[in-house]
This record gives sequence, structure tokens and C-alpha cells, in this order.
Amino acid sequence: MIQSGENDGLSIDIRVPSPSGENDRLIEIWVDEKATPSIGFGPDHTHRNPDESGITEVIELLRAILDGRLLIIQYVGGEYAKFGRWLDLREPDALEDELTSECSPGRATLKSWSGEADRVVGLESL
Repeated sequence: MIQSGENDGLSIDIRVPSPSGENDRLIEIWVDEKATPSIGFGPDHTHRNPDESGITEVIELLRAILDGRLLIIQYVGGEYAKFGRWLDLREPDALEDELTSECSPGRATLKSWSGEADRVVGLESL
């Protein structure tokens, strides 16, 4: 869905639902009236600089989400089990760092935008 939120058309909001059918995997890309490019995926979002490099960064994040390299991670059990955030698998040690952090119970569910890369991982996966 594409819509403009401003009468003068200076903002845009694009929402891409997940083929999995789960609403918590929605991708949202928007540019506000100040031309700030932003992207959201699942529980998180980020804003970039309103210049060519900022637009490039948003496009790179979108590609990583679509390719299953930027995932949503949720711990299985523990104090933070209900919270999700991004896991960027373009960083070689990202999964190991998450699973061995002091807040981690050592197991997590990974969710991709498409659902095709979904899996449960644990310390034994490293």
C-alpha cells in the first residue's frame, strides 16, 4: 500500500506485508516532510540522513530484509522472551554475540520477512 500523508504530497508511506501472513513482519518505508528516509521491519525502525547516502542505506536494509539477512530475533525463555529486535546477519558474529550475551537464555527464534528463513537456534547452533 502506498499513501501520501501530506496535502502537498511531500511524504510517502509504503507498507509491504509479509507473505507469511503475519502482521508482525510488516516492512514499512517512509519519507517524511523533511525528506528523512526511514524503514521499519517488525518491532524496530530506523531513520537515515536525508541525502543520497541515507537513501542508499535504507535500500541496503530493505535488500537485507528481503534476502533473509536482516531478521527479527526473539529469545526463547528468560526475562526478555516477549521482546523482538533486529538481528543483522551481514555481521559475521551477530548471532553468536546475541546467543552469548548476558541477557540471552541461549536459545532464540529467528523470523524472516518471508517466513522462509524462520528457525530456532541455540548455543549448539554455533
